[in-house]
This record gives sequence, structure tokens and C-alpha cells, in this order.
Amino acid sequence: MTCGIWGPTRSIWNRRSMPQTPSSKNASGYEPGQTFIFPKWSKTITPFSRKCWTMLSESGLDKPGWKYIFADESGRQVVARLESSVRGKVGESFELFKTTTGRRRIYLFSPAGSAEKYLLKAYLPARFSKRLKYLVRNSRCRQEFVAAKKMAELKIPAVRAPACGYRMSGLLPAEELVIEPYLSELKNFSQLWQEAGAEQRKKLFISLAGLVSLMHRKGVLQRDFKPDSILVRQVNDSFELVVADLERIKFYRRPLARNHRIANLGKIMQAFFRAEECEEWEWLLEAYSLESGMNFREGVLRRAVLASGVRQSKKQAEQRRSWAAETNELIEKFEHNGAEIRVSREIGRELLEKFLAQNLLPASGTVEISGKKLELFAAASARAVMEDYFYLRELRIPVRPVVLAIDRAGKGLAGVLVDPSEKPLIDFQKTASAQDRAQIAA
Repeated sequence: MTCGIWGPTRSIWNRRSMPQTPSSKNASGYEPGQTFIFPKWSKTITPFSRKCWTMLSESGLDKPGWKYIFADESGRQVVARLESSVRGKVGESFELFKTTTGRRRIYLFSPAGSAEKYLLKAYLPARFSKRLKYLVRNSRCRQEFVAAKKMAELKIPAVRAPACGYRMSGLLPAEELVIEPYLSELKNFSQLWQEAGAEQRKKLFISLAGLVSLMHRKGVLQRDFKPDSILVRQVNDSFELVVADLERIKFYRRPLARNHRIANLGKIMQAFFRAEECEEWEWLLEAYSLESGMNFREGVLRRAVLASGVRQSKKQAEQRRSWAAETNELIEKFEHNGAEIRVSREIGRELLEKFLAQNLLPASGTVEISGKKLELFAAASARAVMEDYFYLRELRIPVRPVVLAIDRAGKGLAGVLVDPSEKPLIDFQKTASAQDRAQIAA
């Protein structure tokens, strides 16, 4: 018997032919053939509920001390309905709409007896250092609320924010939320981009160029331009674009300077096209150049935008490593017997627990979990492997998805998803041409 990471295990190696000595361990500290044992789980897992109690416990709306700021009378009416639903604990009024990787939760609020729906963008308490900053500057919700009012004054199409609220914990801000109307008739930009034909896509990006030029002309800098932050209303053959996610907008008294325009166009190139030139990018640059009177289609300005897009892509990819840190919409993180486990949501914690209750995980090799084939390998840090995957994926470098990461006591076990259609390299080489084999060798 040898001592495994999660308890005593049997080595599948023949001790007479392969004695277990320290030199036989690999660089990650595992013994060859070592297996992982997970005892049966005693904890009962309760499925996630989208009803009122979950929303109240996460957003803190059931706690006293909430204060609200209203943009108009409609904001007062929405808050009155919200407080009524909270007091009555009407679970059917709330539904989880979206969870981001940060501390934001977005809920869909459907007041009883009303056809209107609203999005509640709730922010969990920030780090202590940020909460101190919020004493002297606006918080995320307050920034979005103020930005919505300014965008309306500048006559730039943007999502309204009739009210925002916050709760203090002692002398420091705690939970906060901003209320926005749910515009069900509008489509997400990326969704329409995928569905539209070539002619419609061209009109869509010409409309985007017009919106960006209008914002730049009026001194508005959207530092978080991305397809998800643009909503689209299609009117016959034309498109009306609406700006959403306003918490990172900055306002200037004059039209944006050239360096700000270059950085903002670089951000669009990174967020929409991953810093790669394409047909849609050419349409946008041409239309923006005509609208702004500045030639970004060629020369120094074009090269500057390309360089800015590449820099921001690398920066964004580095930030994507944090996706492997905590539970979010991509992975679930939990602990058991001192082991830190991260699993992709396409497998899920519940299915993984069922598998581990009845099976062993080898230190290397392949396993099948819920119909998905995983290739396991040892690593000094499985979390670092998953972080590298998110980094490479953001840069559009082909890499197998890392869907499982298990770490304990400085040792890790990572699992990558294997595509059933993939052929082993040795089989591929038998049928590959000389040119293919040369590329493999390179």
C-alpha cells in the first residue's frame, strides 16, 4: 500500500520490476501509476434555486438600511414594487439573468400585475480597499446611474437607469444595485452579427461606426466597448444601436483627442475581432473615417490602431487567467478533504461528485465523465494549467479545453477535453502527406 493524496491507494506497478524510490517520481511529485481516491460524499448538494431567497441572500435586499436615488418618477414606482416583492418574498418575481466573473449578479425582476420587466444589476460588497475609495468617488452602480443621465442629456442612445440603490455597512458602502428596463425587443449585437447576411452585416458595422463617431464627437469614451455592451433594434433594413453597460464611460468637455480615439478603436478591434483584420473591420474603419473626417483606413493612424488592438488583446488575455480563480459562469470551484477542485460547467460539480464517489482518478491516462472523454496528466499546479488555457484561448491559439483542475499539497492533476473526432498523431502520420509531416515536424 502507498499513501495517496486522498488516502491509501494501491500502486498498479509491480514493485519487483519497478521499485518505488524517490527517483521514480516525476517533476510534479507523483509516483508513477499513483491513483486518486475520493471517498463517498456525505454532503447533500442542494440544486441552485433562482427563487426569491437566493436573490435576497446574494444581493442583500432583505437587509435594512437601503437608500435609493431616482432619475424620475418611474424610478420611485419601480422601487416601490421591488420593496413590495421583497417584503412579500414573491419568488416568482425574480430570476437569475446572468452571472459575471466578478461580483456582479443580474436578476430579471417581473413585478406582479405588470407587463414591464426590469434588470437588477446587483453588486456584492467590494474589497475593503475599494470600499474606502467609494467614500470619495462614485461606486460602479452610481457611475452607471450618472452615465445614463448624461447620455440622455447628450442625446446618445443608451439604456435608461430610473433608479439605483445602496446599503451601508457601518461607515462603508456594502451592497448596491442599479435598475434598468428590460428591453426584450432589442437583440444583442453579437447575436445579430452571427445571424445576419453579408449585406446586413455591412449595414450593422456602418451603424456601429456612426455610433462610435457620435460618442467621440461629443466627448464620450466607452472604455468597455464589446459586442455584449451594444443592443440593436432592427427597423426595416436599418439598425438602431443602444449603448448598455455604462459603468466604465468617461465624459470629456471636448471631442476626444486623437490618442483617445486610437485607443478606443483599438479596444473595439480587440473586443470584436481579437486584433485580427477582417472584412467587418474594414467596413467599420471606412465608415468611421468618413464620419470623423480622420483617415484611419491607411497610414500612421491605421498602424497605431492595429498596435493598440494587439496590446489590449495581450492585456485582456492576461486578465482572463483570473477566470480560474473562483466560481463563475465558466467553472465551479469547491473543496473536499483539503483538495481544491475546479471543474468546467459543461461537466458540472454534481456530475463530477457522482463520478468520484464510484471511481478512481489515475495520475495519467483517460477517463470518461458524463459522456465526455478527459485526458489526465500531472502538473505542479493544475490551477496554473487552467489559467494558461484561458490565456491562450483569449489569443485564439488552438488548445484543448482544460475542464478539470485538482490541487492539493503542491501537487496537481489537470484534465483536458478530448474531441472524439481527433485521430491520434501516430494514425494521422500514416495517412498524412509529406507536406503535412513536414509541418508536424516543424
